[in-house]
Amino acid sequence: MMYPIQSFINPADSGSCIVELDIQNLFMRHITNKELAGIKNKYRELDIKKDELGNMYSLDTELSVRDITGRNTILNGSFIPDLGNVMFLALFESHPDVKSFIHNTNIQLQKGYNPKGQPLPVKVMSVYECTFEKEEKFSNVTLITTPFYTQLKSDGFLGLDFLRHFNVIFDFQNDKFYLKRTHKGN
Repeated sequence: MMYPIQSFINPADSGSCIVELDIQNLFMRHITNKELAGIKNKYRELDIKKDELGNMYSLDTELSVRDITGRNTILNGSFIPDLGNVMFLALFESHPDVKSFIHNTNIQLQKGYNPKGQPLPVKVMSVYECTFEKEEKFSNVTLITTPFYTQLKSDGFLGLDFLRHFNVIFDFQNDKFYLKRTHKGN
């Protein structure tokens, strides 16, 4: 779906824009402010902010990666939940904090290839373990770095492979993003 979900307005709820997504089960629906009030205590609440271009929203969070030697490297960054990106996480390598983060890890970047074996304009980082928001742990994930998106101030995209582990609720009216872990797989 290419239509931005923040454009969907719920006229039955005074024009609110609260969208619940369950990527794993291919489920999306509007919920009302009243429904959100009844369930939000079961979710982790994060603030989202409109990006400088005004078309996307990002959240500030901590990303920690651990290599096979046990060494942790932390990036306090801003990430855009991106329903159009199939990857787990795409980092914008041209941003100074991301560049420093990549340099400080013991993880070797490798060339990226598509399923047909053709080279892509991205690099790949295989991560033993990564943690978001100090609690959400993932093992054996692949992150990509991309030289594109230099006009965005955010540090990367959280893609579908990340979002499929959660029920998520976007409350665009109140600049909130809610996460509830539903899929424990790696």
